[in-house]
Amino acid sequence: MFNRINQRIFTAVEYWSATPRLITLVVLFFLLNSVVLASFETHIKAYSNGVGVMDLLQWYSPATALEHITAYTEPGRKLYLLAEWTADLIYPPVYGFMFAGILYKLGAGRWSTLPVYTVLVDYTENIFISIMLTSFPNFSPAVAQVGSTVTSVKWLFFAVTILMVVGFGVRAIYRRVGKRG
Repeated sequence: MFNRINQRIFTAVEYWSATPRLITLVVLFFLLNSVVLASFETHIKAYSNGVGVMDLLQWYSPATALEHITAYTEPGRKLYLLAEWTADLIYPPVYGFMFAGILYKLGAGRWSTLPVYTVLVDYTENIFISIMLTSFPNFSPAVAQVGSTVTSVKWLFFAVTILMVVGFGVRAIYRRVGKRG
């Protein structure tokens, strides 16, 4: 079953790696990062005296999660929840298929599917953060701990993805230079 799912993901990666689609993803990636998500982050920080979103932390303790959620205030929590289920619903597949397409073009083969799995981890993170935001003032340290673990896994997958882009990029350059020399 996993092979069938991975094959479908790989087929989607091949589709999104076509140059015009990949360019579209790159443009969307930068627009979402520099305009939409940055705007949400700025407004959430305004409600919370500068406390940023938990999605951007590499790890957090349950105490830190509670501090953040408390600092957001009610309007900040509502805005964060809106961000999680609008912009952060669109952003993961954009970056996932963008990095997957780049890796595919660099010759990563089946390894190019890793960023798509990062999308699933990111969605799981959003669910845990949403649970914490909507259940406040009730708070479950267990939910926060699992949410933090999922966040750390997301960043680990993202770091591996970046290392793969660099590694396969260097390999592609080396192969081109080697053919000329």
